[in-house]
This record gives sequence, C-alpha cells and structure tokens, in this order.
Amino acid sequence: MEEVINIWYGTGENARLSNLAPRPFTYKEKKYRSVEHAYQTWKSGKFYQKGFDRQGGKSWLPPKTKQRWNLFLMKSLIYKSFLANPVEEKALLATGDVRLTHWQGKGIWKETFPRILTEVRTELKNNA
Repeated sequence: MEEVINIWYGTGENARLSNLAPRPFTYKEKKYRSVEHAYQTWKSGKFYQKGFDRQGGKSWLPPKTKQRWNLFLMKSLIYKSFLANPVEEKALLATGDVRLTHWQGKGIWKETFPRILTEVRTELKNNA
C-alpha cells in the first residue's frame, strides 16, 4: 500500500504544512502570518487591504486566474513561507518522496495544493 501524507489544517493532519499554518514571512514588503493570509490579500492580482486586515480569512474577491496567475502566486507564497521558517522547511523535507494529499479539499485545491507543495518540496531539496 502506498504511503501518503494528508495535509488538512482543520483536523490537525500535518497542519504545520498547510497554507493556513502560522508560518510568518514577508511578501512585497509586508509581513504575513500565513500563506493563506498573503494569498487572500493578493489573489485578485492587486493588494486588497480588507484581505490583509482579516489576517487570512476568506476574501470575497475572485482570484485572478488568467494564465493560472493565482496558482503561481500560491506556489510562490508557499515557497517563501518555508524559506523564512527553517524548522518548518525541515519538516516538509522530512516527508521525503511520500505522496502528499489534501483529500478533504474541494474544487481545484484538492489536487492542486498537494501538487504545488510537492513541487516546492522538490525545489527546496534541490536548492539545499
């Protein structure tokens, strides 16, 4: 049976690897408490003050999806968050080559989040 690591913040399943996990980092000269905080602030393609003020709560602005911009944004934010938090980076790298899942996810993020996280893990490993 294939070994998998599921990541879901709400149930505590490897929550430290989630986009919702507190992993402070700086993006565009502002400090964010999590990847989700930064994503909700920038997902429209422009800085959204209400998204920033909510500290990661859902923003009702639709994401800019032209040329998959929002997916590139998510990947960039995840990468930056792990670089800024070496202990968490080591935790991600410690997953080795095990398949990552996000099985409770809905829509695009069910498959896309683990794919992006796997890509980030590979890039961090190659750049170590």
